[in-house]
Amino acid sequence: MKTNERTGADDSRMFKKSVVAVYETETFFDLLKDVLHPGGLQLTKRALETAQVDKHCTVLDIACGKGESIFLLAKEFGCRGVGIDLSFPKIARATAGTKEKNFDTGFSFLVSDAEVLPFADGVFDVVLSECSFSVLPAKRKAASEIARVLKPGGRLVITDIVLKTVDDGSLPDNTAASTGLTLPCIGGAVSVAEYIEIFKESGLYDAYTEDHSKALKKIGYQMALSFGGLEEFLQTLSSELCCTSRKEGTESLCRIEPNRKTAASGKPGYALIRVTKPRY
Repeated sequence: MKTNERTGADDSRMFKKSVVAVYETETFFDLLKDVLHPGGLQLTKRALETAQVDKHCTVLDIACGKGESIFLLAKEFGCRGVGIDLSFPKIARATAGTKEKNFDTGFSFLVSDAEVLPFADGVFDVVLSECSFSVLPAKRKAASEIARVLKPGGRLVITDIVLKTVDDGSLPDNTAASTGLTLPCIGGAVSVAEYIEIFKESGLYDAYTEDHSKALKKIGYQMALSFGGLEEFLQTLSSELCCTSRKEGTESLCRIEPNRKTAASGKPGYALIRVTKPRY
């Protein structure tokens, strides 16, 4: 591996570790609880319905957290599922949850990276990604991996931060951070059109979209009520993250993403996007 390639790989690994550190904080949990994405399980159910999930499907949940979406699959759809996440504590909690909820069979959880999926070709009917695709450093690589593990006719459905060029449905102005910092999911977001183009390049077509920016606005209002706004939330989050990093000797993980795109490209919204792998 060349020096610049090695440096890029190291940067990617460090970024992913910092993202995991952010989403393992108590501050983040206090805001979103067990379901770490806007819209909660109600939007998860809508996404799965859009992906035409039924009892015969096998579903991969990327960045599954504590497994709440997988447990919804069992309860509402009666199908099988696999959850992956880069957080060891969250995977441990999800695995314990299968026994607590009597879902010992048909489900599994493992620590894994969406950019290098440890599965054979064509094994999943549906891949679900909730507020996680935006944080992936190599989105095209992840999209190609997802396309590889989907069966012909399989569906990818994501709900995620998107960049909007108009104010309608975006975060209210009082949640904009003047610090120039933002969460990794916002810093890594792209427009709906860019997501669709990435998926198309990977062989996933027939895009269907829904705007769920109201769910993101609700999170903005929750931030305002609990912390005073996004800026105050980020300051609290950064303080906890840095304190934990210093205690563990991992100061390099004390990181919240610079606000690279949102100021120039528009305010963040939230969307559901479903694409399909052709049967031929």
